[in-house]
Amino acid sequence: RTKRMLDNIPRTPSGIPCLWPPFQHSKTNIPKNRTGLYYHNGRIWPFVQGYWAMAAAKHRREDIFAEEVMKLTNLSLHGDGGIDCDVSQTFAEFYELDGTFVCTQQRQLWSDAGFLSMIYYGVFGVR
Repeated sequence: RTKRMLDNIPRTPSGIPCLWPPFQHSKTNIPKNRTGLYYHNGRIWPFVQGYWAMAAAKHRREDIFAEEVMKLTNLSLHGDGGIDCDVSQTFAEFYELDGTFVCTQQRQLWSDAGFLSMIYYGVFGVR
């Protein structure tokens, strides 16, 4: 069962999305700044990605673990908060599949913790 799950969970070039497939009806006519109305729908959440990578490491799927660490690292380094955002290298609360994020959701500690848990658990083996 674990192997099937690890092999078949939907993954995107940006990471593992939360709630997949996305509910198409939830974004209809909703302004982009009203994220609370479609908050988790098909987005990349770094702390979720951290748990996913830790599960991959626990079950000796180094391929998945390494891929997810790289994806989250790339998002943090190259994600785009838009022209009004004062920082681009950050762990945002969540990312769109294209790597963009809402500027007011930058610098989120629980996203940092998701990344650090990947490293502590998956690289150093801390339990």
